[in-house]
Amino acid sequence: MEDMAALKPEPEKDSSSFDSIGAFARTIFDTFEAGIGIVDAETGRYVFVNARWCKMLGYDPQELSLLSIRDVTHPEDWPKTEACIREAQEGLRETYFVEKRFLRKDKTVFWGFLLVRSFRDPATGNRLLNGIILDFDDKKRIEFQLLNERNITRALSEINALILKRPSPEELYRESCRIAVEFGGFMASWVAVVDPLTLDTYKSGLYIKDPRVQEGIDRVIISVDPEKPNGRGSVGQAYRSGKPVVLNDYLDNPSTLPWREEAEKFGVASASAFPIRKGEEIVALLVILSNRPNFFETESIGLLTRIAEAMSYALDDFERGQDLFLTSLVFDAVPEGIFITDIDGRITRVNEAFCRLSGFSLDELLGRDADTLTAGLEKGILCASIRDAIDQRGTVEGIFELIRKDASSYMVEATITLVEEPGRDSRHVVLLLKDVTAKMERERQIWRLANIDDLTGLLNRTALIERLANEMEKSRRNRGAMALFFLDFDDFKGINDTLGHSAGDFFLKVIGHRLSGSVRPTDIVARLGGDEFVIVVALESDESILAFAQKILDILGAPVSIQAQTVQTSVSVGIATFPRDAESVEDLLRKADIAMYQAKNKGKNTWQFFNGEMEERIRLRFEQEQMLKTGLQEGAFFLHFQPQIDVFRRRLVGVEALARWPVPAGGTIGPASFIPLAEETGTILAFGEWVIQEAFRVIQFWSASGRPRIRVGVNVSSRQFWSPTFWTFLREILSRHAELTRWLTFELTETVLMRDPETAGDQLSWLKDLGIRIAIDDFGTGYSSLSYLSRFPVDEIKVSQEFVMRMAKSPRDLKLVKTIIQMGKSLRLNLVGEGAETEEEVRMLEGLGCHVIQGFALSRPLPQPEMESFWNRYLEEN
Repeated sequence: MEDMAALKPEPEKDSSSFDSIGAFARTIFDTFEAGIGIVDAETGRYVFVNARWCKMLGYDPQELSLLSIRDVTHPEDWPKTEACIREAQEGLRETYFVEKRFLRKDKTVFWGFLLVRSFRDPATGNRLLNGIILDFDDKKRIEFQLLNERNITRALSEINALILKRPSPEELYRESCRIAVEFGGFMASWVAVVDPLTLDTYKSGLYIKDPRVQEGIDRVIISVDPEKPNGRGSVGQAYRSGKPVVLNDYLDNPSTLPWREEAEKFGVASASAFPIRKGEEIVALLVILSNRPNFFETESIGLLTRIAEAMSYALDDFERGQDLFLTSLVFDAVPEGIFITDIDGRITRVNEAFCRLSGFSLDELLGRDADTLTAGLEKGILCASIRDAIDQRGTVEGIFELIRKDASSYMVEATITLVEEPGRDSRHVVLLLKDVTAKMERERQIWRLANIDDLTGLLNRTALIERLANEMEKSRRNRGAMALFFLDFDDFKGINDTLGHSAGDFFLKVIGHRLSGSVRPTDIVARLGGDEFVIVVALESDESILAFAQKILDILGAPVSIQAQTVQTSVSVGIATFPRDAESVEDLLRKADIAMYQAKNKGKNTWQFFNGEMEERIRLRFEQEQMLKTGLQEGAFFLHFQPQIDVFRRRLVGVEALARWPVPAGGTIGPASFIPLAEETGTILAFGEWVIQEAFRVIQFWSASGRPRIRVGVNVSSRQFWSPTFWTFLREILSRHAELTRWLTFELTETVLMRDPETAGDQLSWLKDLGIRIAIDDFGTGYSSLSYLSRFPVDEIKVSQEFVMRMAKSPRDLKLVKTIIQMGKSLRLNLVGEGAETEEEVRMLEGLGCHVIQGFALSRPLPQPEMESFWNRYLEEN
């Protein structure tokens, strides 16, 4: 006898609709922190979005259902997005990653990391794109900020080097604007020189990245006269206040109205103006334009202010005609550390800023070899860079680790420039130094956040993929090989469930420490998430790999002390090699993962090498799963009914509903063949709903036909019984069919109830109050005790066919059947003998006092019309 009913999903829905996603799946997706959207690859329109994606974009689901992926993509990022979609349509790519900008409903922009996987809708055959979107706008903003800082700092260093050459004001303006645009990443820059009589300005040193913008800027006329509309912008405000003025919202700022049309045309989004003084008087303003909104941050404003101050100093110095090389004023004006050396690298001059930076006094620095300021492995590098500047007769840049007087180290960005005094055979080298210790520490922290697992300190998935790709490329060039070990603990969930998540975190930290200590510096160790870890080592031989795998099992199997308790668990290890098993990062990880699950299937606490048969099994299982889902969507399943006969009174008292799945070759497949797969994949939940719906359809037909009430048994699996969505479904359908509930029997196994007896008892009581009968299926194969039976509101026990089919030849099984029947009678429970396939078994059950029998000896499972004919014959004969 088949012991489990099949289960079917909700009625088929249009896969192009948001409603095609089940309520339970939607609830799950809506809990994700990542945005999730499914797009039809042909039309580009959304067919499903979760709550997080709606929140990111500012739309509700109904609004998004009317939009395509192009509608929410930044125009500049559409070409690369379109190319990826086209490759997915043509089946060239199943997965792609892309960093791109998205447009919110309010037209603001944010950056996201998009992971897309292509698949076909099994119902329609349409190709769909499943996207997971991570908002990393803050990370991009920090990257832009750091890039801006770096670019502007470089521009500042270039301008400081320019000032040392004593340029004329025209040359100063021209070169400073060029440097600002080329090194600072701006779209345009000029110096607005003020006419003191008219208060109008003219442009000096105008430098534009895009020549097409030239004409528009030429038409811009700017004044500093507050009585004129064109004198109230950032230039006029900076002139009157004597302070920098930044307009990060250029197009929305009322003061920019006179130039807004030109600004919109050429994409100006942010602007700033910085006063340039000669003495105490403001004579000009450094104007900077950017095509990015909110471009100017506190750090960049400070750096640009220093550029304007340096230009102010250059104007003063040019007018005084002093030799910048020999005056101490330049040293005091420049905020960076500066020291000058002769061509042999000996320090000849130092400014106060460098004395403060290094902690050395002026006397301690003069005459000193520059290399004595460097730390550790940096020894010799600074003087080598000085020689490079001399040899190239120009400028050399670099980052150096220097050492302070107190022996602490710090990082500097250095611009090293050879300066030759006009008319004299004298050469010096000027070093401008900016302390970037804090900035580099911030960059290290950002890198760590992006690449290091917070809990264990190991590489995370992102860093693993990048590092593994690099190592694979090296191995290709060197004809080397690698082995990847995929580790997954066999009972980590038990630690979390029994000791709590903090204990689980502590356990993972210990494991991370053990793994780090078990490998060589050149090996890779990473945590993918949860209790999954990866180790990558150079492949020497299969024997060495096996020895390493056993070492890992031993190390990770050792006890861990947590909260005064000793915890010991095991780990399953999957092994895949490069290039033997795979030649890409994704494929290598996937195949090691397959091998790991094979190790779990082999009993856990072991290792398995990947082989092609594993992949073939996975492929076949996937195909079967797709066939199962397609069968559900297309309504291919139907019910058969196996009669339950009271042989003493010769009455039909009930039937058990059993699913059948037709196959193309003819015939049907019983639930024993496909229910395990449905359980494993979660499809059993959809099956369960369908079976109960179908059972009520048949019951309603029989009731309306005037047939006497019998019980229709439906199997309920553990996964169904403990699923919240199952009970939500039951409440809804039972309320619709309240008058028919007394026809229904739910059949459950003993192990289902013993997972949480108290909760199970409450649920069964609720069902029984509604008139549903409760039967224990396969009784005798589980707990089978009077004490547990008495705890539950059970109406019926079904003697397992496992014992019934063997009792004629096995005294032990006969004794078990007798005991079960006596137990049932003592508790006044109804009894059903399952699996009686011979008349002898029927007689034996009847003789032992079990009068209701189900099995092939009385009838096979029948389609509904045949079941009704069988029923009619029983009614006529009895």
